[in-house]
Amino acid sequence: MKMNKAYIDQECVMCQTYGNFLQKRSSQISIKNQLELSKEDIERDEIVYERDNLRYYGAEAFIQSTYCLLYTSPSTRDLSTSRMPS
Repeated sequence: MKMNKAYIDQECVMCQTYGNFLQKRSSQISIKNQLELSKEDIERDEIVYERDNLRYYGAEAFIQSTYCLLYTSPSTRDLSTSRMPS
């Protein structure tokens, strides 16, 4: 499976926290530094999420990255992979 990418501002505490949140919940999302983006993307000053060679910005990036978690995180109903104690 192809790795999805979230580009965040490494100097922003809230951005880093969101990056950590994504990374802890899915092995399919790679957290990247926003400085790896083009100058135009950096100037937008928004989170950028990339999936299937498509880029999403700002709120749409948040929605798409969260949507990805629905399909890559262990189900709370599957007791063999759930994080909840049985």
